[in-house]
Amino acid sequence: MSTGPDVKATVGDISSDGNLNVAQEECSRKGFCSVRHGLALILQLCNFSIYTQQMNLSIAIPAMVNNTAPPSQPNASTERPSTDSQGYWNETLKEFKAMDCSPGWSLPIRAMIKSLPLWAILVSYFCEYWLFYTIMAYTPTYISSVLQANLRDSGILSALPFVVGCICIILGGLLADFLLSRKILRLITIRKLFTAIGVLFPSVILVSLPWVRSSHSMTMTFLVLSSAISSFCESGALVNFLDIAPRYTGFLKGLLQVFAHIAGAISPTAAGFFISQDSEFGWRNVFLLSAAVNISGLVFYLIFGRADVQDWAKEQTFTHL
Repeated sequence: MSTGPDVKATVGDISSDGNLNVAQEECSRKGFCSVRHGLALILQLCNFSIYTQQMNLSIAIPAMVNNTAPPSQPNASTERPSTDSQGYWNETLKEFKAMDCSPGWSLPIRAMIKSLPLWAILVSYFCEYWLFYTIMAYTPTYISSVLQANLRDSGILSALPFVVGCICIILGGLLADFLLSRKILRLITIRKLFTAIGVLFPSVILVSLPWVRSSHSMTMTFLVLSSAISSFCESGALVNFLDIAPRYTGFLKGLLQVFAHIAGAISPTAAGFFISQDSEFGWRNVFLLSAAVNISGLVFYLIFGRADVQDWAKEQTFTHL
């Protein structure tokens, strides 16, 4: 059994060798990593739960609101004689059940899967949000590592492109409404033109970023311009689902969010891989990949994008016998 002086001497020897400090640092790192990964898992589950509920509400609320009788159907309360109360309610219940089972309110899944205009919007969402999530996740890292900005300045500079982008979304929508209301351009032309502007110019700007990294002002100008011009897509492909299927807006909005968040799960991971492999050329590869994905989505949308209501989304009249 060791005495107090012996224990103190042993501890002193370990401290002098530095082994105890290293062991404590390793334990603290392992503990921190486990807590960090645990919190990341919990937050990911929370995000999944929130967006799942959001998608369910997007489907359920329009279904409940739209589940009304056709205007041509006679009002049973005014035309049916009140002779037998029990028989009246039985007949009314049968009518409501027949209306609920009407194929006019079913979701045309098979037709949606075969719809190229719908796939054009889905692909555009995936590609454009690939760039959005890459910029959102790594703009602070790019500013702090390339521009050598401190933490406070990095946060302010990172928020500046998104603030300008939010303002330009409103301006782009007003411009699109002006062109449409004055009949200067057709609706499909506005959708494709604004999408092309919101994809091509930001892609060229981002690919040019590695060559202007020596100038802080030029780098920030390019980042702000990229965010501002890419906001034109909000008046282009990102709102096109309202044109082709207005009666399925809730379902399509939830489906598009799924594609957007799939891109948000993949793009930062790919960007982190490139940056970790090569710190000098990693950023160039990140921007090149984002531009290639974005332009591929643009080409697909320009070919298959439409602005008229699709046949599977048109309201159909059913007669009840």
